[in-house]
This record gives sequence, structure tokens and C-alpha cells, in this order.
Amino acid sequence: IAYWPGKIPPGVTHELASTLDLLPTIAALANAKLPSVPLDGFDMQDILFNGPKGKSKRNTMFFYPSSPSKILGVFAVRHGKYKAHFYTQGSSHSEFTPDPACNFSIFPTFHYPPLLYDLQTDPSENYNLLIGSTAKKYATILRQIELEKATFQMNMQFAESQINKGEDLSLEPCYNPQCTPRPSCCRAT
Repeated sequence: IAYWPGKIPPGVTHELASTLDLLPTIAALANAKLPSVPLDGFDMQDILFNGPKGKSKRNTMFFYPSSPSKILGVFAVRHGKYKAHFYTQGSSHSEFTPDPACNFSIFPTFHYPPLLYDLQTDPSENYNLLIGSTAKKYATILRQIELEKATFQMNMQFAESQINKGEDLSLEPCYNPQCTPRPSCCRAT
């Protein structure tokens, strides 16, 4: 959702974009220099300012679990309208679905061939295209997705987990800016 009267035309796009694209897009809009680290995002001004004619610079999206692993790698790949799951894992967000494989206690499950879905016709990812007689029909798209995944993983640079570093209370917002001693006096009451 983007709103900027007089700049962003009203309408809907079906182009692929991600929150990863916010930093490069906002930096470009502000003429700000990006950090000199590899980024997964793209400048999305074309889809913002050119309405339905705007094209995304992104045609592939890679999905990791909440705790990425160099050993397991990418869990799923979206390429255009297709999404392939190489691993699935239970989630607390899926506790009440009828699928027992979604239970929170389920560990990562490897799939090869991956589970392949057409997100345009099956956004809930219920119908695996690689089951049954239609599987051969999707061999080309599967090869393309596997190539995208291999290329991405070969170039992927894992950084140290910021979450695993713990908390730094001195960085939390202070609810009482004039208090002392900081940060202990800053807690909301």
C-alpha cells in the first residue's frame, strides 16, 4: 500500500515486491547513499510512479525460516506466479489449520521434488502441481526455480544474528527523557 497524492497514481499492481525493497526505494527517493553491504532489495520507483505499466525489478523471492541455517538454506522460492517449497516446517501461526504437517512441533521437512504451487490460481497453496499427470508440464519452471535457488545460495552471505546478540537496554526508547540514571529510569510505568 502506497499513498502519495499527485505522485503515485491510484490503482492496483500485481508486480512482485517485498518489504526488502523499502530501503533501496526510500534511499533512491531521498537521494541517499545505500550502505556498502549486499542487499536483497530493489528500487521499486517504477511500480510506484508508473501505475499499471510499471514493472518490478524483482521476479524472484527467497524464503528462509525465522532462524536461517547455512546447512538447510532456502526453504522456498517464488518465481513469478510459482512458488516451490523445498522445506516446510510447523508454525505457531498455523496451529488451527486442518493440516497436521503445520503443527508447531513439526521440524523442517525436506521435499524433493519440491512442492510447487501456482499462486495466481491457488494462493492458499493447497494443490501441488508436481503430483499426478501434470508434473511433466512444469519441468521447465522447476528447472528455472532450482537454478535461481542454486545461484542465490552460492552468493548468499550470512551475517551474525542480531537477535542472538541479546538486548542492549541503552538503545531502548526512554519514556522520561530527563530522568537519571539511565536506562533504569526509562521504563514505562
